Amino acid sequence: MNGLYLDNAATSFPKAPGMADAVAGFLTNSGCNINRGLYTASFEAANLVYETRELLCSLFNFPKPENVIFTKNITESLNVILKGLLKSGDHVLVSGSSLAA
Repeated sequence: MNGLYLDNAATSFPKAPGMADAVAGFLTNSGCNINRGLYTASFEAANLVYETRELLCSLFNFPKPENVIFTKNITESLNVILKGLLKSGDHVLVSGSSLAA
């Protein structure tokens, strides 16, 4: 019997087809930081990231790829958004989950 994964709030699973191979390929063939070196692998990695930004702009109909950023998780993403939108004196209302544990 196949398992049923119900914790997508914690992580996305299962990964999209080809995702593991793409990550392994990057780690094996490049795996370097972007915008930190003047060597071919660094430029290739930077181009790959920029192409990904362009694809996301196309998917979401955004105008500027340079405004697309990547974060390590959704919590960091939400913090970046909130810190960019909120001003001193603003209030944020939150509620707990309505689902019982």
